Amino acid sequence: MVHYFFSILLLFASLSCAPFYALETTSQPFIQKKLSLLDCQEMALKNSKDLTIADIETLMTQDTVKEIKGNNLPQLTATGNYISRNNHRGAIFWARPQPSHEQQEHEHHKHRPRKEKMKTIGGNKQVRTARLALIVPIYDFSVTKNKARSQQMLVDAKIQDRKRIEQDLLYAVAQYYYKILEAEQIEAVVQKSIQVLKKQMACSKDFLAVGLVTKNELSAVEIQISKREHDLVRARKNMQRAALELKHLLGQSEEMSLEVENVIEECSWNKNIDGLLEKAILHHPELKSLAAKKEASVFDYESEKGRLLPTVVAFSSANACSDSYLLHKHWVDFGLGIELAILDGGITNVRIDRKRKAIKEFDLRYQVKLDEIEFEIKNAFHEVESAFHHIPVAKKEVKHAQETLKLTQDLFEEGLVTTCDVLDDEEQLDVARSNYYQSLYAFHMAKSELEYIAGTICKSQKQKLPE
Repeated sequence: MVHYFFSILLLFASLSCAPFYALETTSQPFIQKKLSLLDCQEMALKNSKDLTIADIETLMTQDTVKEIKGNNLPQLTATGNYISRNNHRGAIFWARPQPSHEQQEHEHHKHRPRKEKMKTIGGNKQVRTARLALIVPIYDFSVTKNKARSQQMLVDAKIQDRKRIEQDLLYAVAQYYYKILEAEQIEAVVQKSIQVLKKQMACSKDFLAVGLVTKNELSAVEIQISKREHDLVRARKNMQRAALELKHLLGQSEEMSLEVENVIEECSWNKNIDGLLEKAILHHPELKSLAAKKEASVFDYESEKGRLLPTVVAFSSANACSDSYLLHKHWVDFGLGIELAILDGGITNVRIDRKRKAIKEFDLRYQVKLDEIEFEIKNAFHEVESAFHHIPVAKKEVKHAQETLKLTQDLFEEGLVTTCDVLDDEEQLDVARSNYYQSLYAFHMAKSELEYIAGTICKSQKQKLPE
């Protein structure tokens, strides 16, 4: 019996602990894959609050278009009233009553007939009324139509503004993505350099034991290793800062682990500046936004001019009343109405003049922005070309530094050169490799900056190429 009791107790304990075990297993950290540039850009676009705000603003502007168009549609309203009085409605008038025979003989001897004051009831104390009114706009000289067109152009401007916010995000993600890759490559270069220096340290210690090198040369190796370790810490700090900025753009927490694909993309460049300028003029979101705002000002100007002209509407109403003293308790009326503003203190003319100035303002702003974009494209284009042509030069410097270091190491083993000569050549190789990766990613960053300035930047395409 006791054995049976303990068996049930153990079974209950195991079942009660099962949910905690399941919770512990499901709370294990999720191992994420390495993110490509395309993955980062898509995640940033998905989690961007600025894009969500821009979408809401666009929808609100579209609602305003519908609101304006509704002013040109028939308006139907229904009203009902209940009125209660403390007395009857009525009227007082003087009337001559019908006299009797004796009164007629008596009045016959007087010059004026006698009149009496009479009261009559003209309405009930409690009255209920109902009215169904219809107003149909007939013609307003395109005031509402032009106003709706103006607002629709503002919708187009909002769409272009939203596109520019998207390009801002794509550009920022690309910049920090390449900064992380650059920092990772420099970190790998420094780590490899430290390994080489440590081997040199071991070799120098062996030579010191037999008297082939001095302690000063050994100290030089130690100092060089310390410099490389400092460079390693700086590269890691740069990578951490870039990763922190990228996490912020992706909408992720700072504690999230972030790894990006270490891929060296193909360095190709075959664009011409005339084609970039032409694409920028046709497709740049800021230019298209300014053009849409100018068109909106033109339609708004025409709409305001139409307010100086008459407005024609048709109206009709169906009425009902519970007053028993009315001759007809139900009736229908209809008609036409014309409204013309004759004198409004010059308010409309001032508005027209202000909107005319707004059109000139957007013309000037468009031209200023166009000149600014052309100037920035030319500068960015030269930066890309300079970075592109520096890559093969940096690659040759790396190859030359490798060959020089190998030759110096061979001479050192034969005792023909000193440790300082090896350290100098090793440092030259380290600098050459760092310059190569800096040139490589400077080209990609300059290229994305040029596309951003020209307004043609878009999501990256996945392509893996061998290093």
